[in-house]
Amino acid sequence: MKKILFAAHDPGGMNVLAPVIDFFATQEEYEVLLVLLGPARGKHRIPAGRARLLDIPSAPLPEFPNEQGVDQNDVARLLQAHAPDCIFTATSYNSTLEKHLIALGRQLRIPTAAILDFWGNYRLRFTAGHDTHFPDIIFVADQKMATGLQQEGVDVDIVLCGNPHLSRLAATHVRPSAAPNPTKKTFRFFSENIAHYFPDKPLNEFVIVAHILRFLEQATIEATFIIRPHPMESPAPWQAFINKQKPANAIDLCLDTLDFNALLSQPFTAIGLTSMALIETAVRGIPTFSYQIAVPDDGYLFLPYEEYGIIRLRDEKDLEMLLATDNIFARKLADKKRDEPLKVIRQHITNLLAAPKRTY
Repeated sequence: MKKILFAAHDPGGMNVLAPVIDFFATQEEYEVLLVLLGPARGKHRIPAGRARLLDIPSAPLPEFPNEQGVDQNDVARLLQAHAPDCIFTATSYNSTLEKHLIALGRQLRIPTAAILDFWGNYRLRFTAGHDTHFPDIIFVADQKMATGLQQEGVDVDIVLCGNPHLSRLAATHVRPSAAPNPTKKTFRFFSENIAHYFPDKPLNEFVIVAHILRFLEQATIEATFIIRPHPMESPAPWQAFINKQKPANAIDLCLDTLDFNALLSQPFTAIGLTSMALIETAVRGIPTFSYQIAVPDDGYLFLPYEEYGIIRLRDEKDLEMLLATDNIFARKLADKKRDEPLKVIRQHITNLLAAPKRTY
């Protein structure tokens, strides 16, 4: 029986890795080991089958207190204790968990694989300090990701498999139920913690929401505006923001309390910037918009918006589209069957395990 060690920290990475974990945990020829930190650990559930959750010491990252990192020596001890036949990771942006696992996997000649969940900063996702280490295989959702990796000089086996998470969402696509009050619109803003990571940027999540709220107030419509903080973002600044807002007669402003899977069946209009949640809402048929008014397209707007039916708000007049979404439903993801990405991944992992161990 082959042991595959799966690892993730960031929520987006865990989303795309979870179907892969579930799939391999039900295969008799594999045992699944899980090393999960941060939001990924909060999202996890032990899947049915052969799966074990392992512990590893971790600590908050100095510049990112809401995120967890690990020491390379602890990673080495974990690999020595459990001797996996393959390491399969997500690609967290700041956490060192996956990066150290890939680096030590290469050093110990353990086959390594990673799956991307986002369209940007490819090389940085495999870099810790001054060291960059790529796995044997990188699985990508589409040609845009593959091209992005190649343009950043990533010279490894790149496999286009689709996105297992999005394929699963699309396969369970259900048109949102009717709103209980059809005259009162519900908007949900998916935040990204720009203010924390880029404090010098004049345009951040708080500025964007304030602008949208002013527009809705001037439109004199009844609306509920729900702010959903990023999983690695403290909700406290948002609560302070809400408390400072002057009460508008027709706008109910609040923080989100719903589980993400539960909210996907609710009627609302989704708004964000580059959050992966926008693609998730779009493939479920929820009207989805990306706020891009006065946002410089300097490489930050990574998402393949048009491919998934996400509408860009580029000018002030585009905000009017937020008020006319009754007949706008995003394109359903139909190019991949639910299990097709998993079949592609399994075949390549099987081949990787059967191949002679590489010397680096």
